[in-house]
Amino acid sequence: MDDGQTARFLATVWEPCGNRACDGGLSHHCLRDAPLWTVYAATGVRRSEALGMKWSLVHWEEGAIELGWVVVEEGNTYRLRKLTKDGDDNALIYVDQSVMNVLKWQKERQDVERARLGSAWADHDLVFARDGFKLYRGEAGGPRIRRRFPPAGGPCERG
Repeated sequence: MDDGQTARFLATVWEPCGNRACDGGLSHHCLRDAPLWTVYAATGVRRSEALGMKWSLVHWEEGAIELGWVVVEEGNTYRLRKLTKDGDDNALIYVDQSVMNVLKWQKERQDVERARLGSAWADHDLVFARDGFKLYRGEAGGPRIRRRFPPAGGPCERG
């Protein structure tokens, strides 16, 4: 995609659904994938790398994201695996402030979800953890399983 197509795509995924329960995506599920799509577009990381991003590896002051983990599917389940690249150090991606702002919004949204679910949230320190929307087997807080990843535009119907 060129820059214009990317901008139009991201504008679409950041558009709240407008349903009665919609609060601009903070606790409503309509914008749940927008930060992930934005990180894909801005960084070019692989899906497994994005899904393995951990909050403890986000360097807020430097505007950097350290890639140390990936999500690996095994049948109908998953596991977090250490990212293996050339050398022993984790890859470090520097991003601009707009991406860091997206991550801050994601953190705020995740904190709301964590508070809503209470003890049902199993914290794995993941930036793009499973939330409580259509929760399967009580896995909130754990890694998303990639093949169940919803299409762009989110799970809401956009009238």
